[in-house]
Amino acid sequence: MIEEVIPKLGYAAFQSAAAGSYTPSDYQVNFALNYWIGAICILGGVICLISTMNVVRNYIREMNIRNRAFDETHNYDDTRELK
Repeated sequence: MIEEVIPKLGYAAFQSAAAGSYTPSDYQVNFALNYWIGAICILGGVICLISTMNVVRNYIREMNIRNRAFDETHNYDDTRELK
């Protein structure tokens, strides 16, 4: 989208500044590096978000708390030997 708008802005600026020939190639910009940098930033943000969420660790902690509460409620002793 930006690649289409820049030449049109260049044309408008050229027409308002001076009369003469206009070539769109003078106002075309290569955004390949910007796209790569943006993709790397997004990927880094996703990795950072996942690493700080600790989903699995929080899930295991929550399950241990629930198991402990269940054991206390039902007086379950897991130290006894199986027969």
